[in-house]
Amino acid sequence: MDSTFSVYIKKKQNHKRIWKRRVCSQKIRKRSALDPNLEIALLLWLREFRQTKLGVAITDPILKQAGGRLFALLNEEDNHGSMHDYGNADSESYMQRWKMRCNQKQEKLFGDSVSEDMDSVNCWIDNQLSQIIKKFGIEIVYRSDEFGLYYEQGVETTITDRGQQEHEKKIKVKNDSFS
Repeated sequence: MDSTFSVYIKKKQNHKRIWKRRVCSQKIRKRSALDPNLEIALLLWLREFRQTKLGVAITDPILKQAGGRLFALLNEEDNHGSMHDYGNADSESYMQRWKMRCNQKQEKLFGDSVSEDMDSVNCWIDNQLSQIIKKFGIEIVYRSDEFGLYYEQGVETTITDRGQQEHEKKIKVKNDSFS
């Protein structure tokens, strides 16, 4: 005859087994890509982009555009008879899952304006800003921030490897009032 304590332990073990089975079935699965060629091509493009264009922020729209171009190239290569469905490479959900699988993250940019690419800034001011201003007459402009230039021009984040410190982070130094 089993003691009361051993019955309690058996019931506890049985409940743990049932709970583990239930929890494991509810875990979110880590999805793999439909075709690893697209994943590798996008990762290689990202690494090459970082090496050739130092200091340029990589945003989700840039990454989605590159994914769309690679998606089109891979579909053209496979039109010789084999049909691969590479999914929707330029959707927001695909890019988020790709960043998780390839260990990429969105990181806030820190640094001074000295670290920015001033040549591209001056080129943008000379070429594109003047084109934007030409579209609007002085009678339409009420305030300069209604153009959205102050809000739309700056990029605050970039895509980096997890654990990679590509951009310097500012460290605040506490000043003592007694020294």
